[in-house]
Amino acid sequence: MIAVSLPDDLLAKLDDVVAKTGKKRSYLIRESLSIYLESIEHMNTDKKVELKTSKPFYETLIEEFKESTELVTDARKSPFTMFSDNGKLYVLNAKGNTRALDESSVNKFFDAFKATGSASPISYHDITFNSSYLLAALKNLMEREAL
Repeated sequence: MIAVSLPDDLLAKLDDVVAKTGKKRSYLIRESLSIYLESIEHMNTDKKVELKTSKPFYETLIEEFKESTELVTDARKSPFTMFSDNGKLYVLNAKGNTRALDESSVNKFFDAFKATGSASPISYHDITFNSSYLLAALKNLMEREAL
């Protein structure tokens, strides 16, 4: 048995769910923890990802984003535009700043993604600070079955 103090707002929400479902507090707390822990475990467990591409990821992005494409980051829901020009890849962020993406970092990001399958930008901060943009681009390519 574990004794836990809940903040008033969380306790009120729990009581609302008790009233709506007729379930006991202890049951709802146990189920909530179980679901949450499974979610955390799933997010933090490496999952190798198989993607079909014969060329470096950077080259794929250059080809697939020849036309400016509006995307949104998953983490902060920030809109941005990805595009390529003269063999270089760029991101135009929500503040109107354009930055070039480094080929080496982009390819290292993709290798790390294939090894872990992590959708969390922080997983790639030792490689690049542009991981939110790259994850959104990767999601776009996967949805379009370009990878």
